[in-house]
Amino acid sequence: MNWKKLYREKWPDGKRRAEKILSIFPVHKFKIEPFGFMTDSIEYSDKHPDEPGIPDYKITILKNDYSFLLETTGTQYPQKNDPRFLWIRNDKFEYAENHKNLDCWLAHIIESYNLIGFFKLENKEKYVYQEKFIRGIRENFRIIRYNNEKVLYPREFLDYLYFLGEL
Repeated sequence: MNWKKLYREKWPDGKRRAEKILSIFPVHKFKIEPFGFMTDSIEYSDKHPDEPGIPDYKITILKNDYSFLLETTGTQYPQKNDPRFLWIRNDKFEYAENHKNLDCWLAHIIESYNLIGFFKLENKEKYVYQEKFIRGIRENFRIIRYNNEKVLYPREFLDYLYFLGEL
């Protein structure tokens, strides 16, 4: 049994979280397009992506046509009620490392804390590696503290994008 089957009842939660994250981008300044495997779908499929770790969305700053990729992920409650950490699957870093010409970011939300952090997917070796068994499947993560200087909160991330795009 694979992760898609195990998590299929959670897909609507993931879509809701993605919508909360994407709502921070003013629609008159950004174009948001599905990019990754079955992004925006809540239907189960036996299909597999051509490549693991493909981010969910391509977001373009309309003023200067600058684009970046965004993976959206999160949870309702933090690990052991501790909201200080982002758990990022290794394949997300590996996709970014294999596509250095693309600007790849991850947005992580902890809904119960209304906490969103943005993190550029680079330099995975700097972060603690951990294997965890979730629902009987081994998953590989990098653990990043929310208070890490590389984690940007929504206002900081938008400021960064405004700087890039001279919005």
